[in-house]
Amino acid sequence: MLGSDNMLFYKYLFIFALFSIIGWILEVIFRSIVNKKIVNPGFMSGCVVPIYGIGAIIANLVCMFVSKLNFDYKTILIFIISLILLTILELICGYISLKYFHIRLWDYRDRWLNYKG
Repeated sequence: MLGSDNMLFYKYLFIFALFSIIGWILEVIFRSIVNKKIVNPGFMSGCVVPIYGIGAIIANLVCMFVSKLNFDYKTILIFIISLILLTILELICGYISLKYFHIRLWDYRDRWLNYKG
C-alpha cells in the first residue's frame, strides 16, 4: 500500500500533468483560431505547457490553506491570493524565458497595466 507521502506526490503529479495538457489544448485552439493556422504554443515540443500545471498546483495549495481558516469570505480570499501568486508566477516565468532562453512567450506590451510586456 502506498504511503500518504506517495499519494500526495501522485496527486500533484496528476494535477500538473492534467492541467499542463488541458492548458496546451486550450492554447492550441485559441491561437489557431486567432492566427488562422495550427500553432503549437510555448517553447517545448509535445502537448504540455508547464506553467498551467504549476499554476494549478499553486491554486490547489491556496484552496487547501484557505479552507482551513475560520473566515467568512473564503472564496474572495482564494481569488485574491491566487490572482497575486499566479501573476507572480507568470512574471517569473516570463522573465526567465526572456533572460535565459531569449524567447518572449507572451507579449502584453500593448495592453493596459502591463509590466515590462
